[in-house]
Amino acid sequence: MGSRRAGQSVDMGGTAWGVVVPARAAGEAGGGEQALQQVQTHQPDVVLLDMRMPEMTGMELFEWLRCEHPELAARTVFITGGAFTPAAREYLGKTKVRHIEKPFDPEKLVGIVKNTIG
Repeated sequence: MGSRRAGQSVDMGGTAWGVVVPARAAGEAGGGEQALQQVQTHQPDVVLLDMRMPEMTGMELFEWLRCEHPELAARTVFITGGAFTPAAREYLGKTKVRHIEKPFDPEKLVGIVKNTIG
């Protein structure tokens, strides 16, 4: 999957949003292992990371990012949904990683992404 540019549509949870921020996106991954490959191959400007994914949790992938790509860990935004566990809530509070809860306002997500990439 090639890199996307600002203004292209990004599928997030079955809904396509028009994202208008100057950022490189690697695309979407079907699970944690694919996300690892995307990050290593495409070096995105920002990582939008779901807390719950097949193969590994968002927390596990974020810990890998902190070790292997700390610059990307600093530009990660967690996306949380209905099955938000107490452990996940505690993790976000402890790590202070930016996050947004589903369902979210697309404009709010754009603001968070802009703030994340500076």
